[in-house]
Parts: sequence; structure tokens; C-alpha cells
Amino acid sequence: LTAGIRVYRLKQEIDNVVSGFLNFGVPPSDPQENSQSGFSPKFALTYDVSEEAALYASVSKGFRAGGAQARLPFCTLPGLGEDDITHLRSDTVWSYETGVHFRGRGLPISVSAAAFWIDWEDFQQMTALPCGAFVSI
Repeated sequence: LTAGIRVYRLKQEIDNVVSGFLNFGVPPSDPQENSQSGFSPKFALTYDVSEEAALYASVSKGFRAGGAQARLPFCTLPGLGEDDITHLRSDTVWSYETGVHFRGRGLPISVSAAAFWIDWEDFQQMTALPCGAFVSI
């Protein structure tokens, strides 16, 4: 039996300053930050049926960190608030797996079979804004 928990606390900061003719000069600095905290559990169970065979099952939670992005006040999408662009939330994944391992007695052979299911929520993706900028949402 395996049981564990990973506790995390993330903080991201960004200050994106660009200049030039197409940016109408040097804009003022506009730092953004984002923070999140939480935990990711993991549980696994292995049962040795014999010296040659074992069954296992596992459940675990993971995430991909969100982040902070530059503010684009002149460029938004309908239904997408400025906070949704500047403060990207983490996506989460729950993974469920079960399987079996066979090891040949006295032979250098092993065979494994597994079935798994992944439940992914709040999937992050790149999106093109009407002004041509690309952001993650």
C-alpha cells in the first residue's frame, strides 16, 4: 500500500514591457502576479498473486501550474474578462490505473497489461485574440 500527499504553494510574477512604433512608444510597467496553493494525493495498492504475477491499482491527482500574463486592455474576447487573461488558473488531472504484471519463472521475460482513465479539467490552451496576440486561457 502506498499513500502520499504533495502540498504546493506557487507564486508567479511577470512584468512584460515592450516598445516600438507598433506599441505606440514605451508603455508603463504593469506587473502581474498569480498564486495558488493546494495538495495532490496519491494512492496505490499492489497485491502479489504469486511469485510470477502481481495486480495493482493506483489513483493520483496532478496539475499543470497556471501563471500570470501581461494585461492587454485594448484586446479582449467576449465573455472573457481581463482577470481570466492575466491570472491563469491551474488545470487538474485525476489518473486512475489498474493492471497486472507477469514475470516468467527463470526466464528473462515479463509481460504487463494496464487500463487507465484520465479525467482532465480546466484544460489550458492557447487562444488568438482579435488583435493578433496569443494568450493561454
